[in-house]
Amino acid sequence: MQKATSRLSGLPQKLQMFKRVAEMSDGRYLIYYSWRNHSQDEIISESLLEPPRLTAFKQKLRALNPEVDATLLEKAYETAETAHRGKLRDQGTPYFEHPLSVVNLLLDELNIHDIEFLSAALLHDVLEDSATTYEQLTELFGGRIARLVQGVTKTDEDTEQYIAKIEQSGEEAVLLKLADRLDNLRSLPLSPNRSKQTRYLSETSQFYLPLARRINAYIYEQMAQLIDQQLQGLTPALRWHPILEEWVIVSPHRQQRTYMPKPEECPLCPGVLEIPEDYEIVAFENRFPSLLRHAPEPVAPLWNSEFLVAAARGICEVVVYTPQHRGSLAEQKVQDIYNLIRVWKNRYEELGAREFIDYVFIFENKGEVIGVTLHHPHGQIYAFPYIPPKIEKELDSSRKYAEKNGRCLFCDILVAEQADGRRIITANDSFVAFIPFFARYPYEIHIYPRAHLRSIAEFSDTIQQDLAAILKIVLLKYDNLFDFSFPYMMIMHQEPTTGDVYDYYHFHIEFYPPHRTKDKIKFLAGCESGIGSFINDAAVEETARELREKPPRE
Repeated sequence: MQKATSRLSGLPQKLQMFKRVAEMSDGRYLIYYSWRNHSQDEIISESLLEPPRLTAFKQKLRALNPEVDATLLEKAYETAETAHRGKLRDQGTPYFEHPLSVVNLLLDELNIHDIEFLSAALLHDVLEDSATTYEQLTELFGGRIARLVQGVTKTDEDTEQYIAKIEQSGEEAVLLKLADRLDNLRSLPLSPNRSKQTRYLSETSQFYLPLARRINAYIYEQMAQLIDQQLQGLTPALRWHPILEEWVIVSPHRQQRTYMPKPEECPLCPGVLEIPEDYEIVAFENRFPSLLRHAPEPVAPLWNSEFLVAAARGICEVVVYTPQHRGSLAEQKVQDIYNLIRVWKNRYEELGAREFIDYVFIFENKGEVIGVTLHHPHGQIYAFPYIPPKIEKELDSSRKYAEKNGRCLFCDILVAEQADGRRIITANDSFVAFIPFFARYPYEIHIYPRAHLRSIAEFSDTIQQDLAAILKIVLLKYDNLFDFSFPYMMIMHQEPTTGDVYDYYHFHIEFYPPHRTKDKIKFLAGCESGIGSFINDAAVEETARELREKPPRE
């Protein structure tokens, strides 16, 4: 049997991990992870809700004009932040996120770099929502900014009168209001107030859409698309399957996600769309999530009490392994894989600590045949508000086994597999990789820790290093099996984060590769999909021998 060691690509070192949190224009967070050779042993992080947004604005402006004077913008930022401090939107997020998002929209999407106009965007709600007066704004920022802010400030007018007032204030005021409205429309699905959503959509269609059609084609197209989506109920929701007794996530807006872009348009490459800076490893909230941090309550059907719905509250993250567009996890150095494992551990602990998260699911889909829509090497994390069905089943079977036998089911499977030996692929001091006796896919590898560990949170540095080493071996063996980059689903199974202790459960990783031969795919057809009974088309003792004998060469 081949033993996996870190020597394959160099011994991974425990470097100090730095974590910097930033915020995107639409309110999603983005976390940069980096490593430095430092004597301290700690994670350094910044607050999620206090990102360096002003710095980002100035950097964007100075990229276009190195001589730009951002003093006015700095003063507007400070004034607006003070005016909105401590105030929340109805979806529970800090109110100040909204004017910041409007400025980002103007900068990034409309290419507006006028400092006074951007300052007015930061201040646009100050007269309406604070004790600041028009005279004070004029004294601090001058007549143009004060007039723009007053022009979009709603007092006691009805909507028709308000629109007329904005138009009388000039085209600049109209554009500012349309940008404000577009940003509010984007965050509308997060509002828990269903009647507000309906009213806002109707009002936007009647008054703001015609205005946008005349003033700005881009805003018009964005508004029209958002109204269409939201009227069709494209916000994620949970629907209860009464026959299988499990939740189904309905997320129609994911139909809009990016599909196989050109390399130069890849949203995961630095500076293209999602990640503005260069990076080592990044985790960020998915632009097209199945679960939402601030999920609205869906409307339950009134005509059948069996059809239950619930808010799709959770968090969906994308974890980008490398800034390099081409490649795969198999091509990363052991050091890079070890760094990634530390990121997984951090995300598991941080997401799992949230009160509304019951299960943190870490996984990777690799290959077009799996359904991947972006080639850039990345994985995902779904933080669920419930324990998913398969994990519930594993918890139930391992609990019953422990009650009957006084031992861990997974530990006993590992003992049995090692005693047999024919299905073992590789092993090291901390882990064993094997195709289980009961495998459902011909090349389905499971990786078990030798120690009884419930989750990645219990992994020591040595165990994390050994996991990096064995993952490298397994991934290279996969790629060398048929001499091409091997597609798979990599699934991490671990303890739920409900606050309970699941002593009978055991961390493990499962790989589901779709290939049954070099040129044949195992599809989940009628038997597997229709009645849940798997048929494996291969003798796993033979497929395990093939993989065991393949050298893990790079």
